[in-house]
Amino acid sequence: MRRIPVGLITVSFLMQTNVLADEISASSSLSPKMKTAISELASEDFATRNHGFDEFQTALNDQMIAILSHDVPEVRARVLIGLEYNEALTRWGIAILRLPDDQRKSIVSFAAEPDAFPTMPNLFNPNMYTRLSAIRTLGKIKHPAVDLLLAQLIKSPDRPVYVTAMDVACDREPSDLVVDALWTRAVASGYLSKGTSAPQAQIIFRGNSVGALYANESMALPGLDHELACQALVKLSGPQLDERLVSFFKNLERLSGQNSGFRVNVFSDSYNPLRHAYELAILRKPKNLLPILYRLATGNPINPNKTLVGKEAVFYSSRTPAIAALCRILGNDPAKLKLKQYPVPNPVWMFPTEADELAAINQVHQWATSYPDWVASIPATQPVSAAPSSP
Repeated sequence: MRRIPVGLITVSFLMQTNVLADEISASSSLSPKMKTAISELASEDFATRNHGFDEFQTALNDQMIAILSHDVPEVRARVLIGLEYNEALTRWGIAILRLPDDQRKSIVSFAAEPDAFPTMPNLFNPNMYTRLSAIRTLGKIKHPAVDLLLAQLIKSPDRPVYVTAMDVACDREPSDLVVDALWTRAVASGYLSKGTSAPQAQIIFRGNSVGALYANESMALPGLDHELACQALVKLSGPQLDERLVSFFKNLERLSGQNSGFRVNVFSDSYNPLRHAYELAILRKPKNLLPILYRLATGNPINPNKTLVGKEAVFYSSRTPAIAALCRILGNDPAKLKLKQYPVPNPVWMFPTEADELAAINQVHQWATSYPDWVASIPATQPVSAAPSSP
């Protein structure tokens, strides 16, 4: 009897488990046992669904035994290639089944189109070269599901995969899904509370623990290659960024006024995610962001810091990058406010002294006279610093 690759069962399973048994196509190339199992999985009866699941696993097992039973070398070689493709299909199927229904249906609809194969499953191929080639091919296809797939790939824990996906995304029109994924890597991941994840199990060698296995091993991965993600957002420069920027800086302002538990350096542009947010704000210049930046630039400072860069005395606080951003957005020269960027090692805006920052704040107040909505946005309970803080 003709055997069907297991991966093809995955595709049929994804497409058919939503339908009633009598709606399963009579022309399907699945074996009768597999077709019956999938039909039972869609049953309204719990016991029937359980039986269908057992039969589904049995059919997969029987099929794999038949595939592995050939003794002819050429057959085995071809089967090996087929199984690698099958692994890609299976990994693709697992990833798609975890998505919300609307996203899953969109991708399955795309997968049913003739041009989608073998690109679609090869996005999950165990061979990395094949996988990266498939991502670049995917980027040339015009279909709504492509942006959804690229967004998923940008979130991948595999660095070659997400870097290639970000590169491909740069040459497409910006979409909400892709911008969201890039924004997470460039900015938002730096402010996600990662908490303290308890280990799920210990890794044991000769009776001794040599490490721990966590539920989410890729917990901190979104913050990697944030520079590249920011470059991609700059290249796309879509209007989708404006709402995200406003929301981000509103939350930053809220966190700066409470004991948020974040390290104080996350309010300084020495922290890469915040530096990216300011650079994107300068690029996009959303009008409703300016009052928020004004409040950040003139409110109470967080972590005022007097230090040396080389032999040069400098000062900076959480207000400094907001002052620099407002200055640049309004088309003014930061040097006239005695602002200068120092590579420590990333570019950080600093003043020579705290008195210079206070003088710059007075200049910001002067700019605000042309923007009444800025001043009106400051709560009466929020004081404005009027004197240098204690060293």
